[in-house]
Amino acid sequence: MVSAEDVAVVPRELSSVPAGYFRRPEDVVGRIAQRTIGSGEVLSPTTVRPPPLVRRGQSVTVVAHAGSMSVRTAGFVQSDAGLAERVQVRNAATGRTVEGIVRSSDTVEVSLE
Repeated sequence: MVSAEDVAVVPRELSSVPAGYFRRPEDVVGRIAQRTIGSGEVLSPTTVRPPPLVRRGQSVTVVAHAGSMSVRTAGFVQSDAGLAERVQVRNAATGRTVEGIVRSSDTVEVSLE
């Protein structure tokens, strides 16, 4: 996890910086490194990601949508995932596994269409 001590703002020539870099330390602190980060490396969304909102084995509400109809049921997350990330969820009642998108720390949305 990236801490405030790990980050420094350094002036750079923008033509040499890859697109999508972070401009403020507070936008990076608390995120998790996707790989080893070298000293002086420019941080981007591909370098660090937000911490997971849901964790493997966690109980969540699965909201399934089909047209204008929606159904809610309990499920268990199969892997860690962050906001708007895809995750597998096992339906607590049927045991069936479906893929959905994390919408909050306790909700995964599934489209049945």
